[in-house]
Amino acid sequence: MAAPPGEIDDDDSDDEWRFSVEDVSAEETTGESDGSGGNIAGTLDRNQPLEPGEIDPENAVFVVLGVLIVVVLIAAAILGF
Repeated sequence: MAAPPGEIDDDDSDDEWRFSVEDVSAEETTGESDGSGGNIAGTLDRNQPLEPGEIDPENAVFVVLGVLIVVVLIAAAILGF
C-alpha cells in the first residue's frame, strides 16, 4: 500500500539509488583514457586517417535536388519571379 501524500514510504525499495561512488571507475570520473575507447561520437583520437566511403545513391539524389532548388531560388530572385 502506498503512503499517503506528504509521507515517506520506507517499504518502497524501487526508488532507492542502486549504485555507489565505488561502482564508478577512476577513468570514468577523471575523463582520462588512452584514446582507444569510444563514446557517442566515436573515438577522440585526432590522428585517425580519413577514408572515403561509398556514395549512397539516395544521399546523392538529395544533394543534387538541394543544389537545384538553391540554383532555382537564386535565379528567381535575380530575374524577379
